[in-house]
Amino acid sequence: MSRIVTAQLQDEIVKELEEFMKVHGIDRSTAIRKLLEKSLDQWKIERGISEYMKGSTSLMKASEIAGLSLWEFIDE
Repeated sequence: MSRIVTAQLQDEIVKELEEFMKVHGIDRSTAIRKLLEKSLDQWKIERGISEYMKGSTSLMKASEIAGLSLWEFIDE
């Protein structure tokens, strides 16, 4: 299931988004979706690492937070 979400972006971000679209030959919606997914994936990894470093979770749970296998998470 997908939902429509709107956001206001600064002109500089729109220019960079348009460059990304041009380089990858994709439309705006696809570009935003790809960039957001990549950013959220990175955020989950950083969150897992942070929780593990604080000692508030196990290595296995941190890898689950990150959405990675234990071995993939260790490589991060």
